[in-house]
Amino acid sequence: MSGFFEKLKKGIYHPIFSVGDTDFSLWLIGVTFFALWLLLWVAGRISSVLERVLSKHHGSKRLGRSVVQIVRYAIVIIGTFIILQNLGLDLSTLGLLSGALGVGLGFGLQNIVNNFISGIIILFERPIKVGDRIEVDNVQGDVVLIGARSTQIRTNDNITIIVPNSKFIADNVINWTLTEEKVRFKIPFYVDTHVDYKEVESLIVAALLQLDDVAKQPKPSVRFMAFGERGLNLEASVWSSTLVHKKGQLTSHVNEAIHRTLRANNIAIPSPKRELTIDNSGAQERI
Repeated sequence: MSGFFEKLKKGIYHPIFSVGDTDFSLWLIGVTFFALWLLLWVAGRISSVLERVLSKHHGSKRLGRSVVQIVRYAIVIIGTFIILQNLGLDLSTLGLLSGALGVGLGFGLQNIVNNFISGIIILFERPIKVGDRIEVDNVQGDVVLIGARSTQIRTNDNITIIVPNSKFIADNVINWTLTEEKVRFKIPFYVDTHVDYKEVESLIVAALLQLDDVAKQPKPSVRFMAFGERGLNLEASVWSSTLVHKKGQLTSHVNEAIHRTLRANNIAIPSPKRELTIDNSGAQERI
């Protein structure tokens, strides 16, 4: 029986391959993987505690998540180097590995490295944050997660779209809530040409001020944009901080208020004009 354990011990500690002056056996490989797993676990625990502390004392979950991501990356990178050095691995001998990595970059790792570096830039410069309402590459939604390689955006249809981080560095990005969670929305509408514009303006502004999701300051406004074929082209401008993420819902509320106010005050809403001409070949409708 003792001979079996001796063979088992010899097999576990028997070198399998070498990196520089360090011989890797099954035992050393197992210890390395356990140490790296423990490092990731510790980094996760520290990140969770740090996020709760920052959210509690600074009141900003977005800032807390960005700082937590940076701290997590730093712990993992520094911890990995410490583990490798304590295992007796001479990091100066990794020149061959870095050379192999350079070859690999030429065969497809460029995008991975590009997205990773872009993620670091995003966390430091914070052009977008978790919770922001953004629009990039014809995709509009809320940022729910900024990862090492990609960012997850959730649309109003509850569909999560994964966007590479490099998109936010190389392309134009619209951030609706970067500096302040209050956005102005413009909703066009029409009234008959013979209507008193000033009366309409007063009535509509008063109606819009009654809506819960419309900010009282800055005050809603109505502007006379142009003389149109259908009548007077007007535009209602409202500010909102509660429905920034649901533009369609806010537009619907505003249109309902405008329609209800115009009908209640017998203000004519022009309909599309149609002209019908009849010739020998039949009826032809022209708009």
